[in-house]
Amino acid sequence: MSFFPELYFNVDNGYLEGLVRGLKAGVLSQADYLNLVQCETLEAQLKKKKTVTMDLVN
Repeated sequence: MSFFPELYFNVDNGYLEGLVRGLKAGVLSQADYLNLVQCETLEAQLKKKKTVTMDLVN
């Protein structure tokens, strides 16, 4: 039993909330938001960006 469930909110629900807040605050562009929404995790997004960057370099 957790005494402070609010401390664990972002662990379970923070990704989606972060996307919405980032879009509303103007930190994310619409294109960034759409790219991130398609990924299940941030790790998947980072791998995707790394692949695109490597393709551009080569």
